[in-house]
Amino acid sequence: RLGVASVPEALIEQVTERAEGNPLFGEEILSFLIERDAVRVASGKADFDVAIMDAGIPESLQNLLSARMDRLPKEDRLLLQAASAIGRTFDADLLADVAEPVGDIDVMLQRLKAQDILDRPAASSDYSFKHGLIRDTLYESLLGGRRAELHLKIARAIEQRSVGRRIEFAEALAHHYARTDRHDMAFAYLTISAEKSLRVYSLEEASKYLDDALDLYDRNPECAGDEQLAEAIAHYVLCANLSMRVHSIIEVTKRFRPVLARCRDSLHNPQILHHSIAGLIWNARFHEARDVGRELSALARRLKDPKATAYALVSELAISTYCAPEPIETFKIKQREADSVLAAIDDAYLRNFYLAISAWDEMNRGRILQAREAVERLNVAGAAMNDPRSLGYAIAMKALLAILSDNYEAAIEFADLGI
Repeated sequence: RLGVASVPEALIEQVTERAEGNPLFGEEILSFLIERDAVRVASGKADFDVAIMDAGIPESLQNLLSARMDRLPKEDRLLLQAASAIGRTFDADLLADVAEPVGDIDVMLQRLKAQDILDRPAASSDYSFKHGLIRDTLYESLLGGRRAELHLKIARAIEQRSVGRRIEFAEALAHHYARTDRHDMAFAYLTISAEKSLRVYSLEEASKYLDDALDLYDRNPECAGDEQLAEAIAHYVLCANLSMRVHSIIEVTKRFRPVLARCRDSLHNPQILHHSIAGLIWNARFHEARDVGRELSALARRLKDPKATAYALVSELAISTYCAPEPIETFKIKQREADSVLAAIDDAYLRNFYLAISAWDEMNRGRILQAREAVERLNVAGAAMNDPRSLGYAIAMKALLAILSDNYEAAIEFADLGI
């Protein structure tokens, strides 16, 4: 850092003692000493005034960074605080939109980069704080009202810059609106972010967004209308079912039952009831699953919507397969109806679930040949959609069929392939 061949021993001792092995701390102590003129470099030689060191360096890294930021000119500090609200990495143009006019921002950013506060990779148009702790120190220095004001300005600036493409920036918008009093906007963008994550099967990410949205609703029910809440719950129960968090399905539908009752004819309710049935079956609460199944079938008849009809039919087949077997002739009639209605809608989850239920039902009835054919249909569908869910389930069911046929070597091969 000093550009000299050797460093005074006293400086080495003082910095290493104070830094306690933390490279960032050592770097910041050195910057502190240079700014205080305790370390001077001339003619390739470093001089160190130990007396200034004794005058007191803040003992903690947080205090040291705070002291350094406090010594910056006010306009630099305000600009950095605005940048800290955007994040560790930030776009200079976005910062210009939200920062108070204090001069030429490009010049200021270059000056702060020269001071080792900011960094900018050669191939990037974005700046970043050189250390996350610098950003954290600046962000924590913002008072609550000022912090919320900055997040609101950032969210609105992102919206203005992304007209027609706001879905692309839903995660950032959710983050910033959640730190303001615009809970309605936060809820809306959290729901959109969760839907995006579900589309790419990023279940943990989707679950986090949905938990945040429902917690926000618990704190402020005015943040979303009944239909908006029903949409978020539909995403939540799908995510929980795919993750096999079956108790979560039952808990959330019970928790928001009054709201769901108010929007009973919502097109989101058939999906919610379907996943509720799955959760009840996985918990061996079979009588309740049959009751909810009847409710879903009645709702589908009332709505006369193809997707609602599909969810009702597939749920009826699942109830038959797992807990209330229907005669095979009745089951086959419902299968033909399901085939017809599923061909008219785009729902990869329901298509996979239906094909898996069809194969499982054949196995339960001991019809091994027909079960193999059903598994192959699941495999073909997965290959056509390039969907690892149906492919994985098909391989797992092939392993089970091999076990039922006493072909243990093949079962192990399928299991290995599935894993």
